[in-house]
Amino acid sequence: MIKSDTGYIVFLAHLKNNSIAVRQGQRVAQGERLGLVGNSGNSTAPHLHINLFDQMEDPFTAKVLPFVFSIFQTFTSQGKWASCTESVPQVGAIVKFKRIQKNASGR
Repeated sequence: MIKSDTGYIVFLAHLKNNSIAVRQGQRVAQGERLGLVGNSGNSTAPHLHINLFDQMEDPFTAKVLPFVFSIFQTFTSQGKWASCTESVPQVGAIVKFKRIQKNASGR
């Protein structure tokens, strides 16, 4: 789980066992590797669940919030990669995210 400065919680599930690249309490930045996609837990193939919650102080009252990805690519039925912006992938889509290059200041 990642807590934003505004209090929202990003929840990532099914990461590959022993692949977490950050530690508890560490500040993370856009484009930073957090871990590898895996099939940990009750799953049959590598995938990633992402949820955005309004808070996690009381998990029983936490609300799942809608969100979009700023940019990603999806594999089309024509066998090509197509760029998508400000949206979410379709169910069952094959997607990839380009690694964001940090500038000289580390951001």
